[in-house]
Amino acid sequence: STYLKVTNTVENINGYYYYFDDSGRLVSWAQYPSDLIADAKATLAIQTASQFLGQGYVQGGNNPQTGFDCSGLVQYAYGVAGVQLPRLSEQQYYATMPIDGSQARRGDLVFFSRTYNDGSNFDPKSMTQVGIYLGNGKMLDAQGNGIVVENVSDFGQSYPTYYGRVLNF
Repeated sequence: STYLKVTNTVENINGYYYYFDDSGRLVSWAQYPSDLIADAKATLAIQTASQFLGQGYVQGGNNPQTGFDCSGLVQYAYGVAGVQLPRLSEQQYYATMPIDGSQARRGDLVFFSRTYNDGSNFDPKSMTQVGIYLGNGKMLDAQGNGIVVENVSDFGQSYPTYYGRVLNF
């Protein structure tokens, strides 16, 4: 008999949902499809953003041809995963559900406020930097040193830090 390889899909098998990546490998499973879909899309967003590690930071950049700034990278990576997010980090913050850092999981967004002072961001929740949380206190983001993986605490020790859960899966 022949078998069909499933890729980039969620399959319901005996009441459980299984996600297979682009190579057909089983990545995750769950009893409830919303959890599995959220995890699969977060994984795809992280994989997409990871392709650009080491590239330089481009203020206002939002695509692979011109480069990325922080919110442009997040918007692009989640867009590839089928999730529409607004363009700017502050808009992205208000498009997520605020959560406590202790609740953060892979794919959540990490926001920092007042990372620069242009005279307009005196509100403590004026988000000027965003990254994708990877788990274990690490995030992937675009900043002055380019697109990097770094410890949230290293960046956050100088700036107020907030977390948000992407909901529009």
